[in-house]
Amino acid sequence: MALDKEYWNIPKPSEDFLTTQGTNLTVFVDHADNALVWGLGASDVTAIAGVFIAAIALFGSLQQGHKAKKHNQLSIQPHLIISSSLQDDGKLLTFWLENCGLGPAVINDYSLKINDVLVADKSRYIGSNVQDTITTEILKLIARKTNSQSLKDKVLMNSQSAEVKTFVSSEVIPVGVSYKVIELKLDTRITNDAFDWVVGNCIQSVNYSDFYGKSFTISQA
Repeated sequence: MALDKEYWNIPKPSEDFLTTQGTNLTVFVDHADNALVWGLGASDVTAIAGVFIAAIALFGSLQQGHKAKKHNQLSIQPHLIISSSLQDDGKLLTFWLENCGLGPAVINDYSLKINDVLVADKSRYIGSNVQDTITTEILKLIARKTNSQSLKDKVLMNSQSAEVKTFVSSEVIPVGVSYKVIELKLDTRITNDAFDWVVGNCIQSVNYSDFYGKSFTISQA
């Protein structure tokens, strides 16, 4: 407890308290200054309480900011899907890359491996320069699932090359947009088994990010 000390000199009274004597008395007076605990006064406690309340408010503000940032990230998060289709009575084979998310996707890396042959990777994004390689490797896969030698030869001598989507570094795929990564028109109708064999041996992997820089990766055969 903090004390306020005062010293007073007052005349010493006589035994009958009617007259004073020559010697004065020294009186020591203690005044408490509203001290509470640990030697802290009311003003100290008020100041500490203010700092504590401010700390709580700051923590709440930081938490709210974190939640708001997370909400904003989720509100523009992209979601890429790799798919494939066989149309036109088994004569049109297509591989798709679609953004089904809520925000645009920024392509960081794209790789494509067909029949264990690396066709495209980060150093060489898929482009028209690998068009012949893609066509050749897909036709080889189809031929493996063709019993007749004459049909195999016809498959391998397909009159059209694959059309490919050219990817560049940091390319943006908008929301709801589907890209035909590969489209190959065939002279000979292929079976569903042959189609499944081709799809199972065409390995695509895509690394992409949202506009906040958060990275995602999909890999699908």
